[in-house]
Amino acid sequence: MGDAIIVLDNEKRMVLVNRAAEKMTGYRKEEIKDKEYYKAMRLFDREKQIFICNLDGADNENCPIEQAVIAQKIVLIPKGIYLINKYDVRIEIDGSISPFKDARGEIKGYVIVLRDVTSEREVERLKSEFVSITSHQLRTPLSSIRWYIEMLLAGDAGELNKNQKDFVFEIHESTKKAIEVINNLLDLSRIEGGTIKYNLKPVSFEKIIEDVISDVSPLAEASNIKIVKKFSKEKIPEIKIDYQKAFQVIQNLLVNAINYSKGRAEVILSLERKGNEAIFSCQDFGIGIPQNAQKDLFKKFFRAENAAAVNAQGSGIGLFICRVFTEGMGGRIWFESEGENKGATFYLAFPLATS
Repeated sequence: MGDAIIVLDNEKRMVLVNRAAEKMTGYRKEEIKDKEYYKAMRLFDREKQIFICNLDGADNENCPIEQAVIAQKIVLIPKGIYLINKYDVRIEIDGSISPFKDARGEIKGYVIVLRDVTSEREVERLKSEFVSITSHQLRTPLSSIRWYIEMLLAGDAGELNKNQKDFVFEIHESTKKAIEVINNLLDLSRIEGGTIKYNLKPVSFEKIIEDVISDVSPLAEASNIKIVKKFSKEKIPEIKIDYQKAFQVIQNLLVNAINYSKGRAEVILSLERKGNEAIFSCQDFGIGIPQNAQKDLFKKFFRAENAAAVNAQGSGIGLFICRVFTEGMGGRIWFESEGENKGATFYLAFPLATS
């Protein structure tokens, strides 16, 4: 097998080691057979900057091997774990630790499966760094272009005639879309790199929605879409949330609803309290979501065929980021659609700060 296999008995001693495990650890099986696993497996956690699995005891809470022994179930090795071999070579690994049982169902030991992912993780990091650096370099000039365009639209350089305003407006919208794609790529890079931070503070959910409406209204007007608010008359208590990320999520849902509506239409935004949660919904009457696409809608880079036909410029990462941000802030996101050309409603739910 290409994967390293190490079998432990119930005393956590190595009773079987395959050739791939010998190569990875640097130890011949004769050197380590019947010895405790940690004598051949020095594991290092990159994020915490500590060695793990270096103690013989179930109190080693950071060690996936000990976790598997305690829970008596399969435990996956998390990202960022390195095996330091006999020659002090650092190897990034993934894999699992699984209990194995006899015919009576009694656990007889544990199978450790390890795979060297050093090269592919390095490629991932280089790709992420490239996307991040490139996106940063593009965002600065595009932001300057947007500011100057907004000055032109405001008449700061003199009044524009109707044709000029129409042209400049199209440039403005295209620039905003380019900035949005770049911001999404930066967010994706941070998500994949595990560097997303959330600044959770009690804020008014209604205020975030109103701020998004104010930002998106020019697009709605240009698209002949009316934004209709159906907010509960009951005052909704504050929610503990990251304002900027919540703004981005709601903005993405509203912009999608506008882009995928057909002709003159309306988008209905609602906000209400249900139990200990604040529930927001964004309903459109546009192209809908085909039944065969619904299970994959929140996946990275996925786009339904009808959405790609209407808006060829979409990146397919907006809803993925919405899901990651929403769940990262302790909320829930889901949608309802009866199918193609039957519209869609997206929902957000966040626990109240007072609950």
